[in-house]
Amino acid sequence: MGCHVIACCLTEAGETDFRKACSGKLKTVSLDVSNHESVLQAYEKVKSILPSGKGRKFKYLDWSTE
Repeated sequence: MGCHVIACCLTEAGETDFRKACSGKLKTVSLDVSNHESVLQAYEKVKSILPSGKGRKFKYLDWSTE
C-alpha cells in the first residue's frame, strides 16, 4: 500500500523487538516523552523518514510542561 509505519519506543530492546516481529517497512524511533530533547530528536527523525511533502505537516512543535 505504500504506508509508512513508525513505532516510537522508549528502549533499544523495544525497537529491536518491533523490528523482529514486523515488516521491514516498519521504522522505529527512540522516544522518551518525558525528555524534551528526546521529543525534538524523534520529531526530526520522523521528518527524515517521511518522503518530502508526505505525512502530517506541523508548522512548529510546541513543548509545554503544563
